[in-house]
Amino acid sequence: MIGAVEELAQSNRTISLVDEIFEINFFANVNIIKAILPVMRERKNGHIIVITGISKLLPVSDTLWY
Repeated sequence: MIGAVEELAQSNRTISLVDEIFEINFFANVNIIKAILPVMRERKNGHIIVITGISKLLPVSDTLWY
């Protein structure tokens, strides 16, 4: 994430970088959950644990969109 934030601060393609970062950090989790959820429902068992970063807890102006 740090590399992406550094690139974002110096880039003219801000929107496409934000899209790429969200595709990895958000939609990857959504797609994995959507794929495994039917199996978990069928088995009536399972846990989903999503581990995220703490970057939003840091007051860095270039990450306000995150």
